[in-house]
Parts: sequence; C-alpha cells; structure tokens
Amino acid sequence: MPASSLLPLSAENVADRTAMAEPAVDDDARIMEEAAAGRVERFAEIVARHQSPLFRVAMSRLGDRAAAEDAVQETFLAVFRGRISFRTDQPFRPWLWTIHKNVCDAWLKKEHRWKSAAGRMAESAVDAVEERLLVREMLERLPTEQAEAVRLRFFGSLTYEEIAAVQECPTPTAKNRVRYALQKLATLLDESEPMKVRLP
Repeated sequence: MPASSLLPLSAENVADRTAMAEPAVDDDARIMEEAAAGRVERFAEIVARHQSPLFRVAMSRLGDRAAAEDAVQETFLAVFRGRISFRTDQPFRPWLWTIHKNVCDAWLKKEHRWKSAAGRMAESAVDAVEERLLVREMLERLPTEQAEAVRLRFFGSLTYEEIAAVQECPTPTAKNRVRYALQKLATLLDESEPMKVRLP
C-alpha cells in the first residue's frame, strides 16, 4: 500500500468526510463474505473505505508516520487473513477496530522496549514543536480508556455503540469516557493557552 494513499484528513472535516463516505456495516460484511468465497479483489474496497480513519488513529497513538502506515498495513493483513473466520452476522467495524487497537498496542510495547529513556526525552522535545503532537501529549495525560475513546470517536469517527464494542463496555460508559475526556482536555487547553493547540 503506497504511503501517498494514507494521507490523513484535516481535523476540521474528519467527521463530515467520514459521514459522507461511511459504508453500511452490512455492506462491509457482505464484501468480506465475497472475499472469503474467492473474490479477493473485493477486499480493495475495504481498504479504500477504512484506511484513512485507521491511519489517523494510528498516527495519534504512535506519533510516527512510518509506524502508523505499518500499523494500518498490518491491520489490513490481519483482516484479510481473518476473512474466512469472520462471522457475517457480527458488525464489521468494531471487529476491524479491535484488530487495529491490538496492532497499535503491540507496536507501543515493542517501541517501549527498544527506545532508551534518553531517546524518548529527546524525541519528545522535538515532537513538542508540532501542534498535532501536542494534542497527542494531552491525550496521553488522560486515562487510557478515555484517550482511546476520544481517538476512536474523533479520529476514527466510530459511533458510541462501536466504541463500546471495541472497549468491551456498555454504551453509556463509552459516552461518559468521551465526555469526561473532553472536559479534561478543555482544562488542559486552558492551562496551555499560549500553545494554541486545536482539538480534532
């Protein structure tokens, strides 16, 4: 998958563009069924539909374009391999995003093992120059479940029901995680107003 095909959308119109292009869950499941039956060329539609939101979330979590692109490719590879076992009676997007979450989690664990503390401090000093990574820093100051819920909601444009499925929690809990996270982010933004950081 070429890197040029994984360009992230701007923060202002993520929700609008995703809403316009968002496929029906049943349609995704049907494509997976056809790919499992031998029409593997149909899988390209799954990639085209979902690669941009997957990339945005991976970029937010990993903070590195090459790593984010690798995570998206690994996610699609796992989805393709799982096309035979995918149950068409289950929603596709929560299944996809759970795989993606696991891929990113594994990458972060590997990164933590490989990078020295000094290297991470130097990287943070450079990253702090860019606005998008300041947002990442703020998200990392939130509880893990809240930060993930915000990423899925605003970078991935998942519904609260889909977030609940990915996080294995009730839908009201998913809604509360997003609400509390936004409240905390607003407080952090007030405290760092000179940075002029813009939320996604």
